[in-house]
Amino acid sequence: AQNDGATISKTIYTREFTLDNSGPTLSLTSFTNGSAISSNRLVNINVNDNSGVGAIKYEYQIDSSDNWIVGDKHIELQSFAGEENNMASLSIDGVQYVDTATDGFHLIEINSTNFSYIGSSHQFFAKDSTGYDNFISYLDGLAEGKLIAFVGRQNSYNYYSYDKLKIALNEFGFEGDFNDWDSVVFMGYKGSKKLLSKTKITANSNDANAAVAIIDFTNDHGIYNSSITLLTSCYNDDGSGNCNVKVRGTDLLGNIGEVFDINYTVGQ
Repeated sequence: AQNDGATISKTIYTREFTLDNSGPTLSLTSFTNGSAISSNRLVNINVNDNSGVGAIKYEYQIDSSDNWIVGDKHIELQSFAGEENNMASLSIDGVQYVDTATDGFHLIEINSTNFSYIGSSHQFFAKDSTGYDNFISYLDGLAEGKLIAFVGRQNSYNYYSYDKLKIALNEFGFEGDFNDWDSVVFMGYKGSKKLLSKTKITANSNDANAAVAIIDFTNDHGIYNSSITLLTSCYNDDGSGNCNVKVRGTDLLGNIGEVFDINYTVGQ
C-alpha cells in the first residue's frame, strides 16, 4: 500500500501475571518439633499460602502407607425464616455458638488460620434501622482479611438501611438480595480474599413451610482443620520410640504443598 505521509501508531499494553504452582506451607505453632509427650497431645498447625489464594484442604498421614486422611473442619450455618418454627444456628465441630429464636442477624468472628470460634465475638443486630446501622458500623470497623459468619433469622430486612448494608457486606463477598422472610446464611472474608466467601439465600413465604438455608463447609467449601492429636501409641513408630505424623495442605488451585513432618517421642 502507498504511504501518503500519514503516521500510524499503535499502543500495546502489557500486564504481568504471577503463575502460582506451589501449595501451602505448614509450621507448628504450639509444639516444638521432636518433643516428648507423656499423654495424648493436641497440636496446632499454621497453614500459609504465600500467593494468598487460600488453602482448602489439610491432610495427614499416620502410617507408612500412602493413605492421606482429610481433616475437614465441620462448620454449619442454618437459617429458617418462616413465621412459625423459625430458628437460626451456627456451629463448629458440633459446638453451638448461635442457637436462637431472636429475630435479626447473629454474627461470629472465626480464626482464619484454624477456623475456630473467636471467643466472645457473637454479635446481634436487630431487624430495624438502628440494628442495621450498628451492623454496618461493625463491619466497617473490621480489619482486612477478617473472617465472619452470620445467620439471618425471620424477617431480617429493613428497607431504609438495606442498600447501605449491602455495600458493607459486599466488602466481604456477600452476593445476592434478600427480602422479608428469606433465609440468609453467609461466611466470608473482608477484602482481597472475598472471592472465597459463600452466600446462601432461600426465598420464603411467611408460613410454617418455609425452606431452610444451610451452609455446611465440610461439603460446600472444604475448610481444613489445622490441628491433630499426637497419640502416645506412637504413629509411625520406627522401633526405637521415635514417632512421626506427616501433614500437607492443598490450595484452591489444586496445588499440593510439600510434606511437613511432625516428629515426637513418648516419655514419662
